[in-house]
Amino acid sequence: MVATFLLVLLAIARMATLEDADASTDVLQSVRTWAWAVGIVLIVADLILPVPQASVLTALGAIYGLVLATLIGTIALVLSGVMAYLLMRTRVGRYMVRLLRGRSPGVIDALSDRAGPWAIALSRGLPYSVPEVIVCLAGLARMPVRTFLVSLVSGSAPTALLYAGIGTGAGTRARLRRGREPWKAP
Repeated sequence: MVATFLLVLLAIARMATLEDADASTDVLQSVRTWAWAVGIVLIVADLILPVPQASVLTALGAIYGLVLATLIGTIALVLSGVMAYLLMRTRVGRYMVRLLRGRSPGVIDALSDRAGPWAIALSRGLPYSVPEVIVCLAGLARMPVRTFLVSLVSGSAPTALLYAGIGTGAGTRARLRRGREPWKAP
């Protein structure tokens, strides 16, 4: 049931494009030295707002380069996941358990077995709200914190690296088009 839902969601989801990343890069470059902080806030805001994480991570790559953007992106993705996990361990989580009671009995329990950590790690790069939903379910399932954090970092770091790499390549290509040396900052 859950797998079918995820496949349908992936089939209708639109992946972020380089044009989206260009728009995100323009927005982040307009705040100059605070682009890293705005990027983190945008990724954390994706918990409640439809922010295209891939575009933000790609823009960070275009602005800061591969290494620094990967670090910033990993911090942002982990912070976002931890906030969602902790939110589900408050009254909000208790309300959600009451809301879901009887509707999806196996979904929350599935995250407490061996599949849960893999679901968290492998979902971090998926578009839209799929990663946030899985992290929230981990909080509802009361997944052990250590297991949760290892899974979260294991999925967030490669995702940040991938999009930072795409952004770094796109930023280099854009600087070449403008006649600048690709190794110099914009």
